[in-house]
Formats: sequence, structure tokens, C-alpha cells
Amino acid sequence: MSNVTQRLAAARNHWWGERIVHLQGFEAAYEFVSQYDVQNGPLYVLFMSDADESGHYWCPDCEKAKQPIRVGEPAYWKDDNNEFRQNQLFYIDYIPTLMRYDGGGNSSAMLVEQYTLDANLLDYVFRVPNPMAGKPHNNQIMTIDDAKALRSYLDAYDASYPLFVFFLSGVHSFNGRLWCPYCDKADVAIMHYYNYTAPDNAVFIRAPVAASYKDWKRPDNGFKSQDFRDNVVSLRGVPFLGRAKKNIKTGKIQMEEFAPEFFETQLLKDFFIAASASTFDD
Repeated sequence: MSNVTQRLAAARNHWWGERIVHLQGFEAAYEFVSQYDVQNGPLYVLFMSDADESGHYWCPDCEKAKQPIRVGEPAYWKDDNNEFRQNQLFYIDYIPTLMRYDGGGNSSAMLVEQYTLDANLLDYVFRVPNPMAGKPHNNQIMTIDDAKALRSYLDAYDASYPLFVFFLSGVHSFNGRLWCPYCDKADVAIMHYYNYTAPDNAVFIRAPVAASYKDWKRPDNGFKSQDFRDNVVSLRGVPFLGRAKKNIKTGKIQMEEFAPEFFETQLLKDFFIAASASTFDD
């Protein structure tokens, strides 16, 4: 029986099994995760850099976050063709990366780099019953994945409530995660801080622009049409987080983009909080 098989057997026992398992390299990680049954309890995977002889991680954020599945030496990690980056079970682009494995090859609730040190986001990912941040606000989240439907919604918007639109990618069919790595990286933080800081009457629209990167590049993609560019926003790429404002007299929509990096979480919170004024004048 291999070491990984022994650890899988131990982890199946809720009371006596290993609750923290350290694995070295792709083969051991793949064997453990692919064979793990999520019916035995949730599985969280933390990917880290390798450590030197003194036990220090070469990745500074990993040194802060600690304890891992180790992805190897710097040269191995920098190779875009290494297994952790390319294998569909993991498909990660950053270290450290924390994600929840949902079974069937699917994963979710991913935190990377600086986000792995954010206590509020960790509470969310680990589904802490009584998080430090308390209860979220009673605001609304909806999904509109059709450009014409979104245009119709914005045409009917009366500016009586704060409205945010998050343009992002669709998801991979093989792991359920967003195909745009930058969207995948920011998604948990954006949704969490919206829930906890935007007013109760706020509405947040998730607008997936394409099921795949190939579909996003199609010239007939509705989110890149001239009508959408002229009347909603000219999208250069995703992710794009905007705060909608409307000129009531003309019906014109203005999409105010969140310009800083998404890991600037205080600025992100301020963006959601300062949403009372939903109109503008030419």
C-alpha cells in the first residue's frame, strides 16, 4: 500500500483520520485528490512552493501562509507546461493557491496569493458558522449571460438603487472554474466584499461574456457589438467591475469602472459603499 493510499484510508475516518495531509509533488497530489470521496467531508487543497533545507519557502506569500501541497522548485513552477498548471484536476496559475475540491474533478472557492492571508475570505471559503465579519447584508445577486438581456435590464433601470455589473468569463467544462484566470483569482473577494459592504438595496449582476475563450474572441459576440459598446460599455477584456449610473433625462448609461487591483480590498469596499448616487447629468 502506497503512502498516499494509506493517507486516503486514514482520511476516510472522520474521528481518527488525518485532518491535515502534506504531499510533495504532482503525482502524490493527483493520486490523493482524484481518489478522495467528498462524501467523507470537504477537502481543501493548499498549493505552495517548495522549501529549502532550512524549511523556508522560496515564495514569500507561501512563507506567510504555510503548509502545503508543494509544487516544486522555482524553475519547475515557472515552466508553463508543468503538471500543476496544465492538468485539468488542478489547473492553477498562482501560488499560494487555496481551493475547495467539490468532487468529480470540480473545484471552487479559490483564493490565491495575498487573498490567502485575508481572514474574512478564509472564513468564507472554510464556511465558518460565525465569521468574524458577522452577517452579510441583504443585497441581491443575479446572473445575466446575454448582452441583449443585459441591455434591456439597463434600459429599464430607474437609478433608484445601487447597481453593479461584473463582466467575467464563463466556466471550464472540466473543473467548473472560470476560464479567465484573472476572473477566477478575483471572484471570491469581489463577491464577498459586495455582500458585506454594499447597501441592502443594492443589486449585483454577474455577466458571463462567453462560455469559452474561443467564444469570447468571436467577432459576433454580443458583448462586443457596436450597439453594446455605444450604449453600455466598451469591453477590452475581463474581468471588468462597473458601477452603473444613469442619466434619467436621456436614458444614457455610464459604467464607472473599478480601476485599482482587486486585491486592494479597502478600495474595493469603498467602491461598494460609495454607491448612493446612481444618476449623472451630461
